[in-house]
Amino acid sequence: MKIVSKFRDWQTEAFQLGRPAQHFLIQAPGGSGKSLFQVALAQADIQDTGNKQLILVPKNHIHHGFFDETAIEFTLPGESGPTRWKVGNNFCTGSKSDARTKRLREFLLADVRLLRRQNQLAAIASHKAMVTVWSTLSSKEKFKALCNISIRIDEAHHLSDVFHDADLELFNLKDRREIAEDGTRLGKFVQHALRLGDETLKMHLATATFFRGDRRTILSDRFRKQFVHYYLPWDEHYQTLGIEHLSFDFINYLNDPLDVVVENIKREPNEHHLIIIPALTHRYRTNETLPKLLAQLRRIFPCNEVLDLVTAELQPENKKLLHHSPEKLRVVVACRLFDEGTDWVPCSRMHNTDACESSVTLAVQRFFRPLRSHPSKTNVQIFNYLPDLSSEMELEEKRQVLSNRLNAFLACIVTQGELRPCLVPVKSAPKGNKPRKSKSLQEIFAESYCDVIRGLLTGYECVADKSDWTEIEAIADRVIATYGVP
Repeated sequence: MKIVSKFRDWQTEAFQLGRPAQHFLIQAPGGSGKSLFQVALAQADIQDTGNKQLILVPKNHIHHGFFDETAIEFTLPGESGPTRWKVGNNFCTGSKSDARTKRLREFLLADVRLLRRQNQLAAIASHKAMVTVWSTLSSKEKFKALCNISIRIDEAHHLSDVFHDADLELFNLKDRREIAEDGTRLGKFVQHALRLGDETLKMHLATATFFRGDRRTILSDRFRKQFVHYYLPWDEHYQTLGIEHLSFDFINYLNDPLDVVVENIKREPNEHHLIIIPALTHRYRTNETLPKLLAQLRRIFPCNEVLDLVTAELQPENKKLLHHSPEKLRVVVACRLFDEGTDWVPCSRMHNTDACESSVTLAVQRFFRPLRSHPSKTNVQIFNYLPDLSSEMELEEKRQVLSNRLNAFLACIVTQGELRPCLVPVKSAPKGNKPRKSKSLQEIFAESYCDVIRGLLTGYECVADKSDWTEIEAIADRVIATYGVP
């Protein structure tokens, strides 16, 4: 059983806001304790309302943060005695996918009074399982499934185009159809739940980055105003990590970056290195890439200190090694596993050879993977390996290289904007949070933040004379004219 002796200050503060809220949005950095926070709110809600508690995660392997083999024990803020969170229904593990989906359906339609008597109110499932089940329910069953339930969605930036009926009236018929077609199935589920408006339904969302790389809306303004919002800025969280030095480096390569990666690792054999490689046939990667890289690494470190999280058939067992023996590993090689939800806390060096991520949201989340608190970690370095331009390239290849570079730099600028934000004075404190005298640009521009930074970056690159402040200010004026300043 996992025992939590004390909650962090922000968790206690946010708990007071989230406990009575019907709809709640928590935005806090990766590694800050969002999973435990949601578990605490769920346990409090069982005591307060007796609701079913359904936690939804993007992938099955992410369920670990919300689940212990027996229970998680903690004392809720404001209470004197300990309580135990126990998941009676974990639909992320065990039987085959179809069987888990069937069990989730039964949970959604089960009488809440029976589940209370059986101590089976808490459940965890994947986003995919939820939307799969949802598509099989009749209208009557959907209504029943959304009564006496609190739904807690982890990584809520996966939602898109959750529009209120009144918001859709602002669009023409063609635009409405496009919005309906573009919305994710999870977004449509949330939209249906919020439109239902049942007083026994609670919707709680959690994410580190409440914006999408594809620039789609997550929640429309009318729906968003129904949510109590707590925001923990990255710069506040960063001060608690004990990291004294953080650097981003950009390294060019022509054919593939493997030799440079290995040389950089050789120079720091006592650090914990995470290597991110692209998917097969993407960027530089071929069938020979992974075996070559692993062979080079195993000439530097013992085989049991190098972990392969890329090969599909090895992943289940190697994930267990990562979870149970993180300190023993020196190098971990992964593909998309560390985009969200998976942590290797000792990691102090990240070699991102897939840095040119099409989704800025995922790129930023990946950058924050090494920024987990660890007693011996004071120096973190992130290496971004970027393909270089070559005279032999076709025009389209050059365009792709330049586009990839823009995305990589944009992700780094957004990351720096989180860690060292540009702060704007405000006259009144944001609703929900503790009183603050300023807001970051991300808070001000919200989901448009990436577009604002992209506009500034691309405009700046088009200026021939970078010392001409008239031109620079004109770029800023154009961005402000487009996006405004609340």
